[in-house]
Amino acid sequence: MFSLKLLDIFESSDIGSRHSGRILREKIEELLGNSNTITLDFSGINLVTQSFIDEAIGVIIRQIGPSFHHRIHFKDCNDVVKSVITMVATYSLGMISRSSSSGMPFKGRDEEDALRKIEIEDLVTV
Repeated sequence: MFSLKLLDIFESSDIGSRHSGRILREKIEELLGNSNTITLDFSGINLVTQSFIDEAIGVIIRQIGPSFHHRIHFKDCNDVVKSVITMVATYSLGMISRSSSSGMPFKGRDEEDALRKIEIEDLVTV
């Protein structure tokens, strides 16, 4: 398992651009290629924007599908960070569910049940 401390990467307690999100996503994708799981450590982070989280994590959720929460863990998220992650994860998983009728690989009853079962407690596990 690898861990990324966001404060060390961005040297700011407020992270808010898609550009920063892309930087983090590329690091996550590289590490996921070498490991089954990764922990994103949000200690010291006060604020993240929806754009940042969507670019960093939402894109990966849409690629991996409902099982993303088995591979990506979130640590030391304050209430603001939790709410943004939850909003983006819910939106991204909903996109998968809606696109399943158009031939995307994540269709079927099991996947739909998995989408409904993912809660913030599942996301912020560490």
